[in-house]
Amino acid sequence: MPRVAIAVTKERAFQGQLEQWANVYHYDVDGTSPLPNADGNDLIDDIVAAEKAIHAPAVAFKTARVWETGGTPAENETLIIRDLTGNGSMTAAETNIWQEACVVVAWDTGRNTSTGRKIYLRKFVHSGGLPTVVGGTQTGQAALTAAQKGPFTTYGQNIRVLTLATAAVQARLEAPGGQNADTAPVSVLDYLHTRQFRRRKK
Repeated sequence: MPRVAIAVTKERAFQGQLEQWANVYHYDVDGTSPLPNADGNDLIDDIVAAEKAIHAPAVAFKTARVWETGGTPAENETLIIRDLTGNGSMTAAETNIWQEACVVVAWDTGRNTSTGRKIYLRKFVHSGGLPTVVGGTQTGQAALTAAQKGPFTTYGQNIRVLTLATAAVQARLEAPGGQNADTAPVSVLDYLHTRQFRRRKK
C-alpha cells in the first residue's frame, strides 16, 4: 500500500514578473508499491480538476509531480513529472485582491499533538479572486461569506477520497505527519491570509 505525495505548480504575473508556487498533497493509496503510472496520472487529473475549479483564469497550471513518501530519501523516488495545460476555471467576480492573499481551507484530523493542540491539515489557495463581490472581504476587513466559501468547501470535501479508475483503488488524504484526513470535517477560515511568494532580488 503506497504512500505518495503530489505537487501541483501554478503561475501568474505579479509585480512585473511571473511567480510560481505549488500546493502539496499526501495520500495513502490502495494497491501495490510503487504506484502504477496509470494510477499516478489519475491522481494528477483529479487534483488538477479540483484545483482549477477554485482558481481564477489568471492562474496558469504548469507542472505536476508525484513521488513516494514514508521511506528513506533513496526510496522516496519521483514517479511522475508531467507538464500541465490550461488555467483556473472559477468565475471570479472579485479580482481586486492582493495576489499573495489566500483562501485557507482546513481539515480537522481529530488528532492532537503531544501538548494537546489539534492537528489540522491546511491549504493556502492563491485563488486569484473570489466568486462573489462583498465589500471588505478582499482587503481582510470583512469575513468571507458562505457564498464566497462555497467552492473552497466543495474542493476540500471532494479531495478527501479519490477513486483511481484505472485500478478501482482509493487514495485517502493525509496530513504530512500521517494523520488521516479522509473523513475530516472541512472548514474555510473567515478571512484571507497572506502567504508570500518567494522574494527575488532585482
